Parts: sequence; structure tokens; C-alpha cells
Amino acid sequence: MRRIALFFTMALVCVELCAQTFDESMKYWSEGALTWDDLTLKSPKDIFRTNDLSFRWITENKKTKPYWNTVQYVSMPATALDKSVSWHNSARVYDYTLLYDQTIFDMNELYHRKMMGELYAKDNRRSPDELYSFYSNQLRSRWQELDDDTEGGMDSLAVVTFAEKIKDELAEVKYPEYDERRYVNGSKLIQAYLDFGFGASCNIMTGDWASTFPTAFGMYMDFSLGYLKHIVTVAMSPSSGTLGTDFSHDGYQWLQGEGFNHLMIGFAYGYMLYDGPFFALIPRAGIGGREFSWSRGTGNNMLKDDFSNTVALAGAEFRFKFHRVLSQYTSHEHSLAIRCLAARDFGIMDAFSFNMTLGYVWSIK
Repeated sequence: MRRIALFFTMALVCVELCAQTFDESMKYWSEGALTWDDLTLKSPKDIFRTNDLSFRWITENKKTKPYWNTVQYVSMPATALDKSVSWHNSARVYDYTLLYDQTIFDMNELYHRKMMGELYAKDNRRSPDELYSFYSNQLRSRWQELDDDTEGGMDSLAVVTFAEKIKDELAEVKYPEYDERRYVNGSKLIQAYLDFGFGASCNIMTGDWASTFPTAFGMYMDFSLGYLKHIVTVAMSPSSGTLGTDFSHDGYQWLQGEGFNHLMIGFAYGYMLYDGPFFALIPRAGIGGREFSWSRGTGNNMLKDDFSNTVALAGAEFRFKFHRVLSQYTSHEHSLAIRCLAARDFGIMDAFSFNMTLGYVWSIK
């Protein structure tokens, strides 16, 4: 029985954390059938020995650009023959012995596909180590079956029959697609994500309060945590403006033309209603607080006053994704975001207002 050396790169096979690029010393299964040029021919001391073949289960990182705003890195499984250490007996150069070598190559590809398919199946509960042990043992058993059926590759008709059987099995088994490979042990790899946003904001009061507190301009900052389509956000929006009319509160007279500060802090739940390659739409609703503050003078002569309200919030955010970098385990997106929230005040103010923002959002998944 011929010795066939098999070298598995465990980290690459089981978790695809690293990538091995194509090089000239490798013959990849995807490049086509073996030829005699792929094998070193030599005369071994043991003249009954047909070959010594070394195979690898590896991955290749491919960079693609499926959309103008998207760069995608995909780790693709690959099966390869290491030509630098593989050889064939120069006294046994026949079509059926080359087919015998090719059948061994096909079996390596077949069980690599089977292992990767189960690894990323949604209902898989076996660890990568367990899968590696199971499928490598199946592969060794299949080699033994090939040896027994073909008398070590010397029965040409049996080699042809066995080769056709393996090709039929290969036609039924595929590597998992990119989206399918976002699952490991039944769990989706990319489930949670973080959003960081900042930009410009304006607060627009309505009704009688609009004349006293005209539109205030400022900035906003927010932080979000997401899981699947669910998002919770904490946001802060400080702004300032100029009083449109006099305003009295707690014995203080806020005079027309003086400045005021406005601060809104909110906590909201959002649902990713649409999340496509270019746009996202997120309806939101939540609660928060609003504070208006005023001051006059400096030092010991300073007068200052403030009041606050509880606020109910509802609205939506629209995102335009201008750059995305996607990979199997970590992805990030850069977006231009427009948000409009309607607010209902409860407290001193009994009014509606609108808070609008325009800014940048960075998402990491």
C-alpha cells in the first residue's frame, strides 16, 4: 500500500482566520485536472511504490468589488497538491495511474467541501476540531477503499469506475456560499454591531414657543448598539439660538435678542426596516429630556436660569452608504445620515418640535 502524506493546516481549515495565497509550488484543484507536468517523476528504491502525494486544505483571501461603494474580502476554501514534495513512480506513467492520482485529488476536494459545508451550516453543533477529525478519518477510509477496489491503482478498469463515482459525488457537493459562511456552529457570525455618529443639528419649535425660541443650531453625537435588526441609541444634541421675544421664568426676565442654549438628550429604540448595499432606513421612537438655559453678565454679577421638559420622540433616519468594507468576520460602513425626529414636550412647555440632524455614521459589525 502506497504511503500518501496529508498535511492539513488546522487553523486555516477550521476557522479560516488566515489566508494562503496561490503560488507556483501548488496545483489547485480549481485549476483543472492533474497532468504529468504537475508531478515529479522519479525512480524510488521501492519499485512497487506508485506515488507519494501531499495535499493541503487551505483558504485564499479574494478581494472583490461587487458595488462601486463596496470592497469585499472573501475567504475561499481551496484544495491543493504541493508539487514541491509530491512525486510519481517514473516506471508507472500510464493514463490510468494519472487518473488514480487525480481521483485521490478529487477525494480531498470532496471531503474538504463536506467539512466546510457542515462547519457553516445553521444547524451545525459540532466544533471545528470535531469536524476536522470526522472528515479526515472519512477521507482516509475512502483512500483505503480506493486501494482495495483498484489493487493499489493497478486495476485500470476499477480506477475508471471509482473515479466516475467520486466525480458524481463532487457534482452534488458545493462549498458554502459567502452568505452561508457567515454562520458557525449554528450561530450567525455577524449579529451585533456598533454605530458612532456626529454632525450638525437644528431644533425647530412649533406654535407660540416658536416665536420665543427660534430655530437653534448646533451639533449632535450618538452611540448605538445593534443586534440583527434591533438598535438602541443614546444621543446628545447641544445647540444655541437667540431669543425672539421676552420670556419670564422663576423671577428672571430673559430678554429678546439675548442668547439661549438648548440641550436635548434622548434614548431611542430603532428597527432596521431596510438595510441594502447603498441605503438604510431606520424608524425610531424613544424618550428623552430637553433643557433651555440662559445667562447674563459675568462673574459675581452673572444671572442664570434654566428649565427642562420630558420629551417623547419619534421619527426616522435615512443613511446613504458611500463606503463599505466587508469580510466574513468583521465589516464596517461609512454613511451620510439624515435624521428627523418629532418631539412632544411635557412640562413647562406643552408643545411639539422637530429635531433634524445631518452627519456621518461609522458602523462596525
